[in-house]
Amino acid sequence: MARLQRYRDVDGDVAMDGSSQANNTQRAEEIQDYADFDEEAIQQFDREVEQFMTTLDDFSLPEYVPIDKSTKRMVDTFRVQGHTELISGLKEELIKSTDAYLLNTVEYQPKDKNHTQSVLDKSIHALKSLADMESEIKVLTNATESIKTVVKNRFMEEEELSYETIGHYRNLENPPANLSQLFTDIFGEETAKLANGSSKVDKQLLKLQQHAFVVQHPQEPLPGNLSDNRDDDDDDIEVAGGTVELVCPISRKPFQKPVITTCGHTFSKASLVEVIRSNKQCPISGCERYLNIQNTKPDHLMELRVKSFTAIKDREEKERRQNIEVVA
Repeated sequence: MARLQRYRDVDGDVAMDGSSQANNTQRAEEIQDYADFDEEAIQQFDREVEQFMTTLDDFSLPEYVPIDKSTKRMVDTFRVQGHTELISGLKEELIKSTDAYLLNTVEYQPKDKNHTQSVLDKSIHALKSLADMESEIKVLTNATESIKTVVKNRFMEEEELSYETIGHYRNLENPPANLSQLFTDIFGEETAKLANGSSKVDKQLLKLQQHAFVVQHPQEPLPGNLSDNRDDDDDDIEVAGGTVELVCPISRKPFQKPVITTCGHTFSKASLVEVIRSNKQCPISGCERYLNIQNTKPDHLMELRVKSFTAIKDREEKERRQNIEVVA
C-alpha cells in the first residue's frame, strides 16, 4: 500500500497526494448527482400530486349521496324507548286515586277547603306532565317510523353511488334532504301536528276535571267548558229542571254498574241484560236502536255521580242524627 504523504502549504492547509484528490473529486460528483436527482424527484412528485388533486376533484362527494346498505341498516335499528303503556297506566291510577280522595272529602267534609283544591291542582299538574311526556314519545315514534319509510324507499329507488353515477348526483338541481336534515324536517312536521292538535283537551285530563265537578255536584249537568270534546261514555242524562237523573230508566232504582249504549242511553247493566233477552230494542220511548250488551261501555261518570250523591246523603243523615241527639 502506498504510503500517504502529507505536507502543509504556506496557509497551513492540509495537502493530499494525487490519489486522494481524485477520490474526493469523484465523491463530490456523486454528491452533486444525488442533489440533482433529489431536485428532479421533488419536482416530479409535485407534478404527480397536482395531477392527483385534479383527478380527486372528479371524485369529490356531491351535496347529496344516495342511501347505502350500511345507512339503511343503521336506520332500521332506530327504536324509541318510550313506555307509553306505563304512562297510560299511571294516568289511570292517578285518576282513580284522585276520585277516591274526592269522594272521601265529600263524606267527611274536611275543614281546610284549600287543601282539597291544592291536592286537585297537583293531580291535574301531574296528569298534564304525563300527557306531555306521552305526546313527546308519540312525536319521536311517528318521526322515526316516517324516516324508516323514506330511507327504505330511497334505498330501493336510487342508484348506488359509483364513478359512473357520481356525476348524476353532483348535477342534481334539487337534491333531496340528507339524512340529518330529513330527520329534522320530519320531526318538525310531527311536532307541528301535535301543536295544531293541542287545542283538543287531553281526554284523561278532561275526565279528571269532570270527576272533580260531579263529586261536588252529582246532579248538575257538566258546564260548557267541561262538556266539549267529551267521550260518548260521559254523556249526561238530563230531565226537566236541568238536573241529571240518577236512577235507571228500567228499574227506577239508583244506577248499579251503569253502562251506556251505542244510542247514548244509560242503564243499570243487570236491568238492561234482563230486558234485551226478550226485546233487543232500546227501552227508551222513541228510540228504535237495537242493542247488544257486548256493545255497551261502562258509564264511569254516572257511577261516580251515584257514589257522590250517596255519600252526601249519608253525611247529611249522620249530621241530622247528631243534631237530634244534641237537642234531646
